[in-house]
Amino acid sequence: MSAPAIFDLIKRVLKLENKTEDTGWKDITLLHGEAHTQALYKCQYRKVGNRVDLCGYIYNVKQLGVDLFTLPSGYYNPNKRCTYSTTNDRSNTNVLRVYEGGAVRLIATTGTIASGVHVTLDGISFYID
Repeated sequence: MSAPAIFDLIKRVLKLENKTEDTGWKDITLLHGEAHTQALYKCQYRKVGNRVDLCGYIYNVKQLGVDLFTLPSGYYNPNKRCTYSTTNDRSNTNVLRVYEGGAVRLIATTGTIASGVHVTLDGISFYID
C-alpha cells in the first residue's frame, strides 16, 4: 500500500471515530425512594456509539423484581434482556437485569433485602445493537 493510500485510510478512520456519538453523563431518576449515597456516587448513564455505560451507587433497595429506574429509548436493546452481577462495598453480590423495555431491576442479592441492600452500577456496560 502506498503512503498516500495509507494516509487516506488513516483520515477515513479518524473521521469515523469523530462521528461516534457521546451523549455525556445523564442523571438517572430512581423510582422507589432509594437514594444515592453521596453526590460523588450519583447514578448516571451515557451512550458512546452503540455502548451504554452505567455508574453510581444506590442504597436502601428493599424489594426484588421492581423497577429501580427505566432507561430511555435508545439506551437499551429492545430485543434482548441483559443480566449483570456487581459486588458492593459490603461484599454482597447483586444481580441486575436490563429489560427490553429499558426497565432495570434488582433480581437477586446475597444481602438482606429487608434491611436494605446497597447496589452499585459501576462497571455495567452493554451494547445496544
